[in-house]
Amino acid sequence: MAAFWSLEEVKFNELYTIEECECKQRFLKNIKRDDDGRFIVALPFKVAHKLGNSYDRGLRRFMSLERRFQANKNLKSGYVKFMNEYIELGHMLITGSVPAVGQCYYYYLTMPYLKIAVQAPNCV
Repeated sequence: MAAFWSLEEVKFNELYTIEECECKQRFLKNIKRDDDGRFIVALPFKVAHKLGNSYDRGLRRFMSLERRFQANKNLKSGYVKFMNEYIELGHMLITGSVPAVGQCYYYYLTMPYLKIAVQAPNCV
């Protein structure tokens, strides 16, 4: 009977891999129980990356767009319509001036696309 119990006995291996140790530490750090026994879990947030200054790139892109708009008036009208809709919806705002030295803003660079619907000929 003793041999049977020794076979069924659960053996704990205290040798963990580095990944398992990190996982256990993260669990112990971020998960607690309150007085009622419910779990309290801290949400993991990514560290915010600094975007850097995009003003120069944005200005170059804007000048490039202006040249494209001179050559294609349909592209310009569609792009202006889209951007005005973005402003009306509150997704974007007009800054109005160049940022002062030492201030850092991120300018979202866009590219206009004009999709022309081509109608296939009807086959009889």
